[in-house]
Amino acid sequence: MTRVEPFGKVAERFASQQETRFSVRFPPSFYYKLVLGFPQACFRPFKRLSNAHQLIILEGSNIASPLGQANAFGSIFGSSPISEGIPFDFSGAATPMDSKFSIGELLQSLPKKLNSSPGSDGITGRMLRCLSSVNLEKLLSLVNKIWWSGNIPPSWKHSVIIPILSELKSYRPISLISVLCKTTERMICRRLTDFFSKENILHPHHFGFLPFRSCESLQMVFFNILLKARSNKEYIIAASLDISSAYDSVWPDGVVYKALQIGLSGHTARWVHEFLTNRTLQVRWSGKLSASFTSNRGVPQGCCIFRTFSVYLHDLFEIIPPGVTCLIYADDIFIICSDPSLQNVKTKLQITIQKIQI
Repeated sequence: MTRVEPFGKVAERFASQQETRFSVRFPPSFYYKLVLGFPQACFRPFKRLSNAHQLIILEGSNIASPLGQANAFGSIFGSSPISEGIPFDFSGAATPMDSKFSIGELLQSLPKKLNSSPGSDGITGRMLRCLSSVNLEKLLSLVNKIWWSGNIPPSWKHSVIIPILSELKSYRPISLISVLCKTTERMICRRLTDFFSKENILHPHHFGFLPFRSCESLQMVFFNILLKARSNKEYIIAASLDISSAYDSVWPDGVVYKALQIGLSGHTARWVHEFLTNRTLQVRWSGKLSASFTSNRGVPQGCCIFRTFSVYLHDLFEIIPPGVTCLIYADDIFIICSDPSLQNVKTKLQITIQKIQI
C-alpha cells in the first residue's frame, strides 16, 4: 500500500505562493513595444533582474563598488602606449580605392538597424536614415574631408565598452562606436572586399568576410578532404588552433605593414593606421561609466574594420609544408594532414604546429 505524503499538498501550495511572489508582471505597454519592434525597452526589465551585484577580485583585492569595477575593467581592456612604432610611408601611388566616396556608397552603407546602440556621441542609425538628400550631401562632404586628410575625429576613435560574460569564465569587450564612424568603415570595407576579390589577395582556403567564403564553404572543403582520405585508405588527423584574445591583442602596426605588402597604400592604409592607434575607451558597468583609458592594441569588437584581421593572417599559408592543408576562418585555424603512414601524419602535423607557434 502506498502512503500519501502528508506534507505534499502543503509543499505544493508553498511553492505556488513563492512562484507567484517572485514572478514578473509587465504592463500592457510592454507588449505594445514588443509588437512595434522596440527590443531594448522590452528586455530592460530582464536585464535588471539578471544584472545582480557581483564581486570582482583583481590582483587579490575585492572591488565592490560599480565605479571601481568599471575602472578595473578599463585598466584591463586598455593598454600602455607603444614606445616605438614603425615609420610608415603612405605617399605611394594613388589607387582607385583612394578616390572620394560617392553618394551611392554612402546610401548603401547607412545602418540598417535603426535601434542599434549609439556611440558616445549619441547619434543613432535612425537619425542618419531620416536625413534629407541635402544633409546627406553635407555628410558625404564631411566624410570625404576626413578620408582625404586622414585626421579622424577623437569621438570616432572613442569606444564605450560593455563587458559581456562569456562562458562564465571571462568577459568579452563589446565596443559601442560612433554610428558615423561605422558608416565610414562600411564604405571602406566594401572597397577592401572588392579589392581582395578582384586581385585574389587572400588564399582560396581563407574563409570569412568575403563573398562565397562562408563557414559552410569551409565545411564543404573539410568534408571533401575527409572523403578523399577515406577513399584512398589514408590516415587523417585534424587539429584546431584558436588564437587567444586574437582581436584584443593585434598589433596595429603589424596589420598596416602587411596591408602595405599586399598592395594597399595611400588613404586606405593611412586611415586604418590612424583608426587603430591611440584609441580611447570607457567601460559602462552597472550604470556607471569609468574613467578614460588609452588603447594601442587590438581591433575593437563591434566595428566593421575588424575584417582587416584577415590581412594579419595572410602569410600564414606560406609556412605550411607540403602535404598539409590549412583552413582559416576569422581567428580559427584548422590544420589537416593525411597519409598512408600514421607516423608520417603525426610528424607533419607536429612540424606544422611548431612553425605556426614560432
